[in-house]
Amino acid sequence: MRILEIGPVPLVIQVYPDETVYVGTGPDPVSAGDPQAFSFSLSRIGHIRTLLRDPAFDAVFVNRPASTRDAFGPRAIIRQLANRRALRRGFPVVRPFGDRILRLGAAAPIVLFDPSDAPYIAPHALWLWRKADVVFKRELPQDHWRLFMRTVHADVPTPRFRRIPAHAAIVAKVRPMSLGLSPQEQLAMPQAPLAKSVDVFFAGALEANSSLREAGMRELRALHARGFSIDIAGTRLPPQEFYRRCAKARIVWSPEGLGHDSFRHYEAAACGAVPLINRPSIIQYAPFRHGENALFYDPEPGGLTAMVEHALARNDELETMGAAARAHVLARHTLKARVDHMLAAVGAGPHATTGNGKT
Repeated sequence: MRILEIGPVPLVIQVYPDETVYVGTGPDPVSAGDPQAFSFSLSRIGHIRTLLRDPAFDAVFVNRPASTRDAFGPRAIIRQLANRRALRRGFPVVRPFGDRILRLGAAAPIVLFDPSDAPYIAPHALWLWRKADVVFKRELPQDHWRLFMRTVHADVPTPRFRRIPAHAAIVAKVRPMSLGLSPQEQLAMPQAPLAKSVDVFFAGALEANSSLREAGMRELRALHARGFSIDIAGTRLPPQEFYRRCAKARIVWSPEGLGHDSFRHYEAAACGAVPLINRPSIIQYAPFRHGENALFYDPEPGGLTAMVEHALARNDELETMGAAARAHVLARHTLKARVDHMLAAVGAGPHATTGNGKT
């Protein structure tokens, strides 16, 4: 298996370092001296074109978050030129343009992953969505056509818009994908279950964030005033302390923030707690199931309170659900599990037969 990866954050190369060539397009330079990983630069264009034409690669994996601003736009370039940190990072003005080289095509199928909060296709990224053979989207609207809303289409896509074959082809190729867990997060978590001493734990931003969080916090404080054991972190916690407090809680409240899919869902579950999430508004990859490995609550007033009261009246069931949540995340939402799933969509992966006829 050989994979060419392009993007601001390395993913595939973390899982398959010997089989992956990584081209970094982020602000931080890739460590020098590794022939398998390097930063995009103008001097590397010829080499990257050779890699893209190489039929030995099984897939080109592109990690590109959506953005409302085009990195090729004049304002973005001016901000880079005026940024002092750009000089300390090796002046990465051209790096964000690295994936533009894919306009020239590739011999291998292209897998695009968009892990951003945005539930849409940015207009300047439409060409890449068209070029990709399959697209994985974190915040995938239940009606996939809403990906075009207020970006490619001026409003909610009309029936006429939905009949255009080029647009329908994009809808047909898009699939959901989670944020999941990173290998670093897994190592920092408690490796054995901890005794439960807290009913509900929450740590997360409240100011200038989702209105669901403000409303839910009022209900948590009311539960605390009634005698429930509620652990609310007042400040940002170091990762190991955050994971320790997740592991000691029966339930971890995990409301959506700027996007519905959240690292906290998977971190809480991997620590053996039951994630308590507002009902999903997106299509999800390997989703949690209410009453099996997670709890969903209605966002209307009183919905969070009712679900906490109902769940804590059944502590034995919560313990079973916490174990199931951990097993689910470790089976489906680790970085390796997610990378394997995305590569398999184009017939690539460690055990898949690829379009090149290799295994």
